[in-house]
Amino acid sequence: MVVTIPQAKVPNLPKDLFAGVPANVVVIDTGNYYPQQRDGRIDNIEQGLTESGWVEQQIGRS
Repeated sequence: MVVTIPQAKVPNLPKDLFAGVPANVVVIDTGNYYPQQRDGRIDNIEQGLTESGWVEQQIGRS
């Protein structure tokens, strides 16, 4: 499964997006954080959390 949306829109994904998807299904985040051009400031990323770590927190999947 591939997640390719603007970083700032990740929190808007349905909370049950992966309901019924087995835990062994790999999720690949291909997004990039562009605070000045598109995404605005995401404090956790600015404070050192990796972009993929932030997405993991948002979608509940590694």
